[in-house]
Amino acid sequence: MVRQKVLLWRESAAGMSTLAYYLSQNIIDQLWVFTAPALSLGVYYYLTLPRVPFSELYVVGVFVCWWASGMAYMVSAVLPPQNVLMAGVFVSLIFGAFLHGLSPSIASARGTLLEGVLGLSYNRWAMEIVTINELKYYQVWAVTAVGGCEKGLGGSSSVTAWCLHRGSLQQQHTPGRSGPRYTRAY
Repeated sequence: MVRQKVLLWRESAAGMSTLAYYLSQNIIDQLWVFTAPALSLGVYYYLTLPRVPFSELYVVGVFVCWWASGMAYMVSAVLPPQNVLMAGVFVSLIFGAFLHGLSPSIASARGTLLEGVLGLSYNRWAMEIVTINELKYYQVWAVTAVGGCEKGLGGSSSVTAWCLHRGSLQQQHTPGRSGPRYTRAY
């Protein structure tokens, strides 16, 4: 970060726009934001055989990586260089591992400041999207599972209605699909 600041000052003194420097750094960083989820999800998808298409998991992975990249930029801009690494790990651990919406639950956080903090957690939204996308492929069990999750986690009834609607569409279009998919072409 210190080297980048020195480079920015040098380029600014030579007449280069700071906006152009910022945009060029972000464009280069976006290559990693789009590559990292493909690499990690490739292994995950191969080992776990989820029913969700790879593209749906990839989109969630891109958004998680994008959030983490933005958080890293914010932490490195606000804190001194010697504290950036520890603070980045601390912030990503708090938002990813502890504030994910399961414990403390979203239902117990309603109407408190914690509800707003849970809304900032990338892992809460990523888990919710992946769970709903996975459950829509388990037609019969999806309604029961989402209903049970809502009672414990405090979700909205619109999620249940959407899953019911999605499940009925899936049953109409894929009547023979049942049970987990364990086949893989080698």
